[in-house]
Amino acid sequence: MSSRSGRMTRGGWITFGVVLGAIIGPGVALAAFSDVRIVGVGGSQPAEVTGAGQLQVGEVDPRRISRFNVLLIPRLGCRATAVPAGSSLMLKQVVIHVFKNERPSDGDRVHLYDNKTCDDRYGGEIVSVTPQGTRTTMTIPFEPGVALPSNGGFSIQAGDNITGMVYVLGYTMPSSALPIKLGK
Repeated sequence: MSSRSGRMTRGGWITFGVVLGAIIGPGVALAAFSDVRIVGVGGSQPAEVTGAGQLQVGEVDPRRISRFNVLLIPRLGCRATAVPAGSSLMLKQVVIHVFKNERPSDGDRVHLYDNKTCDDRYGGEIVSVTPQGTRTTMTIPFEPGVALPSNGGFSIQAGDNITGMVYVLGYTMPSSALPIKLGK
């Protein structure tokens, strides 16, 4: 059994190759010689390439990393922190260090909200945990992160028997990096 392609002459194969190259060639050439650039957000520096041809990137400029320390004292109420002026904030992690919680119960919870009012009526609670005693530390990562707008903030409220410290870690971004207006 012979196929039709087996009977094609040498000239036919050359013609077929030239036509195929004319069809595929421009796309390959465009891809091979395209100049792709990675630009920064809001005027920040674009990504760079190392001498070995590797893309050199970091999640964030280390100067934009922010740490907020919130002291937990029994019956202190809602503790609010505003996003730094002119910036948006990406929360990446919270570390809750409990110095004292002698009677752990559901009433002794630590709550973190995505607003400055400790209000969860609109789904504003980011995390709520019950520390299981004295001298406990809980680390809670947020992936990919919790974005807070430039006019917003976060708040923390703890149960009446908890004494401790909450460390909220994140980084600031230009306000334009978070184009939608969040918050209540």
